[in-house]
Amino acid sequence: MPEMTTAADVLALVRSGRALTRSDLQKTTGLSRTAVVSRVSALVDAGLILTGEELASTGGRPPGSLTFNADAGVVLAVAIGRSRSQLAVFDLDGRELAGDTRDHEVGIAADDLMPDVTDRLERLLEGIEPPVLGVGMSLPGVVDPVRLVSVDSPVMRGWDGVALDPYFDRLTDGPLVLVNDTDALATAELFGSGLNPRDALVVKASTGLGLAVIADGRVLRGHAGAVGEIGHTRVESAGERPCRCGAT
Repeated sequence: MPEMTTAADVLALVRSGRALTRSDLQKTTGLSRTAVVSRVSALVDAGLILTGEELASTGGRPPGSLTFNADAGVVLAVAIGRSRSQLAVFDLDGRELAGDTRDHEVGIAADDLMPDVTDRLERLLEGIEPPVLGVGMSLPGVVDPVRLVSVDSPVMRGWDGVALDPYFDRLTDGPLVLVNDTDALATAELFGSGLNPRDALVVKASTGLGLAVIADGRVLRGHAGAVGEIGHTRVESAGERPCRCGAT
């Protein structure tokens, strides 16, 4: 089992129910009692973990127990495709609090669509009190998760190289996580479906074809995040039918 030493690792163990007390965390992570107390304290201060002492007055768990606080914040989800944008607000347990799906013009530029996306997200957040801790966004094609730009999207011409994180500045100080759309589907299968597949292929058949690879419980992205990019395939029955890339 890989080393579990960070506060994020501790949070994941509590959230999944694999560790419900500080003693459980010591046994699972191999960390010292002092290290466990330090990480738990940081997570309690951040509001991400509630202790049994905090819950005792409401008939909650016994003292010493640890509970993930799904109400500590919300996250925004943005899925942009060639002709449709899907937006949602989720609590930290993955429960959808609000959503909005709309079609848009094929070939629309990022500068034309993204201001509308952030306006719609702002409306979805009306009446939701917890802070926005981050944004998850998916695009078709190859993306750069460090520069937060599209790199090569044959179905989203004009988006390559456009910085996307500034659009969300007025909604949150939290990070933007940008991934390929099929990798996002694979991640959902891995962590949100309850199936927890160790090895799988996830295929998206939409305007284009995409493939994601789950191996040994991880989504493989490879060099430049291009794992699973099937690309163009010429078939005899298509004849000289033109492709959106300009070839036939």
